[in-house]
Amino acid sequence: MHLLKPRAGGLSLAINALGEDIDGMLDMTIVYPDGVPSYSDLWKGNIKRLGVDVRYIEMPDAFNDIKNGGYENDDAVKSQMFDWVEQIWQQKDQRITDMLAEFETNPKAPSA
Repeated sequence: MHLLKPRAGGLSLAINALGEDIDGMLDMTIVYPDGVPSYSDLWKGNIKRLGVDVRYIEMPDAFNDIKNGGYENDDAVKSQMFDWVEQIWQQKDQRITDMLAEFETNPKAPSA
């Protein structure tokens, strides 16, 4: 497991605040196959390889209730939100595993 446990409450708050202005989100995954760099490695340009994956995640239509404050008032909506976020987190964790494995099988390949 590469990720911390997802937190659906903050995401639901953002969805509620944005209302009809949001229909999905960008999910960015960054992997460092040579280990997690330090802050100074980042600004000194010492990172030789990294992998980046960006994808758009469409929100289910059922989340219209969240846009209307349903997350706080409806346990079914809250449960649905937790399940959706958990599914995304599992997919993202697998994507990290796959990205790191790609670096292991082809260590000289340029990063994306």
